[in-house]
Amino acid sequence: MGIVFISERLKDDRGSVLMWAVVMSLCIILVGTAYLMLADTFNDLYIMDLGRIENIYVKYSGLKIAMNNYIGTRPSSPNGTTYWDNYFGSSRYGYGIDIHGSGSQGLAEWCDYIIWGVGETSSGGLVWRDSVSYGYSVETFADYLWLTNDEHEYTTGDSILWWTPDTLDGRVHSNGYLFIHGTQNRPLFLKKVTTCMPDTKPPRSTYSANLVFKGGFYPNASRIIFPDQADSVRRYAVGQWLIGRPDSSNRKMYYIRFFNGDQFKVLEKPRSSAFTFDTSMSTPGVGWNSVPYRDVPLSTGAIFVYGKLFVDAPIDAARDYLQGLDGRVTIAASDSIIVLHNILYSCSNPSTGKVPLNCNDALGLISEKFLLMSKNCGAPLYPLPGALKVNAGLVALRGSMGCESVGTAPEFNSLVIHGSIAQLNRGVVHRGSAGYGSGFVQKDYFYDERFTKDPPPHFVPSGNLRQYYVE
Repeated sequence: MGIVFISERLKDDRGSVLMWAVVMSLCIILVGTAYLMLADTFNDLYIMDLGRIENIYVKYSGLKIAMNNYIGTRPSSPNGTTYWDNYFGSSRYGYGIDIHGSGSQGLAEWCDYIIWGVGETSSGGLVWRDSVSYGYSVETFADYLWLTNDEHEYTTGDSILWWTPDTLDGRVHSNGYLFIHGTQNRPLFLKKVTTCMPDTKPPRSTYSANLVFKGGFYPNASRIIFPDQADSVRRYAVGQWLIGRPDSSNRKMYYIRFFNGDQFKVLEKPRSSAFTFDTSMSTPGVGWNSVPYRDVPLSTGAIFVYGKLFVDAPIDAARDYLQGLDGRVTIAASDSIIVLHNILYSCSNPSTGKVPLNCNDALGLISEKFLLMSKNCGAPLYPLPGALKVNAGLVALRGSMGCESVGTAPEFNSLVIHGSIAQLNRGVVHRGSAGYGSGFVQKDYFYDERFTKDPPPHFVPSGNLRQYYVE
């Protein structure tokens, strides 16, 4: 067996070593290339992620601008437009609002509006665009059938009891105590009742509260603020729909009557305790002939009156120009508003005063003082059948809703209100015993369910929101 020296063996394996060196070099090159490609990929991912994170800030900035501009309002004409503005560098944000749809089921409500923020960010040759949206419903005084700051009568300070046959089919709220006749004469609340107080007077434990509050009773609720003025109506009432002047408001009074459904006329008189407007229904009523027609302001939905206001919108089959109100408008006055005759929508049932759910008409009456039913309304006297009928959302910002001169007014049979009622202090509608008193013996208040979805224009916001994300 021959001996092979190492030097000879190395000479024989020299080609293999060279091959291994080439292979290892290629492997190192491939690994290095892969590492560089991976680093480049990570760099791209980092730039993309940086753009994505930056876009989050940008789009939420757009949403913040939208919330500052829109939240807590009922925009008169949301149109779905996105408004853009530069943010920083290559980024910009957009924002907008649109109607999202609405409705109700039980005590719950779906949102009315959706607002959004959009972010657009350029990073690494890529353009990121993403959005975030937010839906909300704005609550107004018209979300309540009955809303008061205090259940004490304004002039005497007397507490006013709820008792039989008081039946309320809409939501109720008072910032003060609710006074309940808890014996066999107890009232009936069919929907949710809230108060800022810890209980009713007397306490619920002293009567069968479950038989009174069918929709539930919720104490210690948030306070609803009554503003001093109808700000939105004041802002949007312009031209022929801004009636009177601030410097003559304490010397003037006005009478608005609706004609032909979508028109109205205005009578102006100096204010005097010895003077009352003609209340006849003659053709077309004394003093109306020379007064020009004005169209209902469909685009703005706002009429404002500086002074005391009398108003009606009767339907009279014998007079085709008296068709109630056909349209949507809110009338506000700097002084008291007095309902002189029936106020009906063109779609209403004139015999009952009830409004169908498919009706599109709506009226808001906002007095910056008192809102009263006229002692000259001509409604049937008790006990003759019939009623003064009012279709409207009623608000008395610094006073009460009641009967004009309730201590000396005739005793009428009934008052029917299909709408909503809000007043700073609870007013007196009838005083004395039936048959021996004054005012309206029977009070029938029905909530207009349409107001939860679509209240009268520019109605007073309650300050409460229902809101949720709808990204």
